Amino acid sequence: MTTGYIAPAGDLDALFMPRTSTAIANVGFLSNGGVDLAQRFEPRGAITAIANTGFKSGANDLATLFRDIASGAVSISNLSAANSDAGTVTALYRLTSGGDIFANNGTSSVIDRGDWISPKVNMSLYSARVTPQSGTSPGGAGNNVWLNLGTNREWSISGVSLNFSGFLVEIRLDSTGIVQSSATISLQVH
Repeated sequence: MTTGYIAPAGDLDALFMPRTSTAIANVGFLSNGGVDLAQRFEPRGAITAIANTGFKSGANDLATLFRDIASGAVSISNLSAANSDAGTVTALYRLTSGGDIFANNGTSSVIDRGDWISPKVNMSLYSARVTPQSGTSPGGAGNNVWLNLGTNREWSISGVSLNFSGFLVEIRLDSTGIVQSSATISLQVH
């Protein structure tokens, strides 16, 4: 059931993250179920507030009180992944729909190399784009196009002898089109 409060960007349920931590003091707005919105939405904390909703509790717009639904902190770093096993080998870089980053670590083993979003929430609100920069263009999910991260996305190169690919990865919030983080990735097989 939606809250019944409609801001310019839609119902407040589409704007604010469901509460998982301790609630703030009641704000005086009751949802259709009769529950104060403070019991329904996650407190904003140190996250930057979204644009004002037009609904105020005292002197504070609700946007200053509750956390944006897409407020996971997106952060990717430059990364090198290599596979030096014998024969035809593959080196890959994968962004998962679960918020993880997987890549080779010198062998054919693919390991968790960190998170691309923290906390791991609302991954399908984001998309990634790979732009080749040097060496061989990576195969896999696609290049130069935004791909939603509600599905695992993977880029890779293969070979028997030395092969290299350098590319830029960007992650954006789809609703705004704003790039949240970017990194240079290098893949190498030898």
